[in-house]
Amino acid sequence: MIFYKRKLFWALVGIPNLVAGAYLFFLASPVYVSQAQLVVYQESGGNSKTLSLGKKRGGTSLEGDYLLSTYLHSMQAFSHLNQDQLKREWSSGFGVMDYGGLFQGFRRDPETLWHYYRDSVRYHIDPNSAVLTLRVQGYSPSFPQHLAQQLLNMGQDHLSRLSTAVYEKALKYDQHLVQQQQTALEQAIYRLADYQKKIGILSLSAQNKSRLQVLGELSVKRAELQAEQAVYQSHEPKNPQTTALAEEIAQIDGQIAQMRNPSQGSNALVRYSREYNLRKTAVVNAEKLLMEDEKSLLETREHLLSHEYVLSYISPPYRPVVPTLPHRLWDFLWILGITFIVYLIVK
Repeated sequence: MIFYKRKLFWALVGIPNLVAGAYLFFLASPVYVSQAQLVVYQESGGNSKTLSLGKKRGGTSLEGDYLLSTYLHSMQAFSHLNQDQLKREWSSGFGVMDYGGLFQGFRRDPETLWHYYRDSVRYHIDPNSAVLTLRVQGYSPSFPQHLAQQLLNMGQDHLSRLSTAVYEKALKYDQHLVQQQQTALEQAIYRLADYQKKIGILSLSAQNKSRLQVLGELSVKRAELQAEQAVYQSHEPKNPQTTALAEEIAQIDGQIAQMRNPSQGSNALVRYSREYNLRKTAVVNAEKLLMEDEKSLLETREHLLSHEYVLSYISPPYRPVVPTLPHRLWDFLWILGITFIVYLIVK
């Protein structure tokens, strides 16, 4: 008997292919797909940019791509979308492949919508080029493009929060150190000022310099008086002026001796110098530490601004002009081939 006259043939091949053909060529809703291709890179150090495909510790790093793709398929991203809009758009098909249709068991609960979302939002990462391809499908030309762009914008915000989380903690820590060091510097300055007030000396180095200057002036004055005295002694040894000059020289010698006496001013400087230098050194060290902490804070702020994940589009989401699915002819030929093979096996 000719095969197309057999009931088994019509049961396994004829009727299924007639139904499939009628659905594919006349009833199946067109599916539009919007595609975007991008690279996720992380800025580093000023204006230089390190792509996520850059070498890191001897291996290929794709962390930016994987972080973004994980977020796109996460419940966090799904929960931020307009659920009513998703239901309305994805249930506008013929009732077979769409949300709540035959292949969904006619269920319209949140779990079904979640699984349909993951099936309708697909991505692929090329490990060689680090190019991430995002494909979003829907039953109207504008919906896939809108949803793809919305997801990528949300992904950019999510990656920015991730990349700054660690640096924000470091920034708070550095700000705390700067505040502590500012307080320490103020306290060191106050302690030095109190000690200067106590000893009545603004600066030991200036005080010592002033003392040496006075000694020099007295020595010059003494030499001038001695020269004048020598003239009088040579020509008028009994002149009363000679005696007056001798007394004035003696007074200067007394002043010089007093200033050079360890028990007087010099010893006072030595006595004050240790405590004064300790307090002065504390101020200098506090200034240095504050400058280092402020430098560290500045670097942390620069890292906070520069080490962020950035989405660089090779091709942004576009509005599809013609439907991508279903592949009517190829799908029908596949169904025809599979059913005919089943028929040959069964007969």
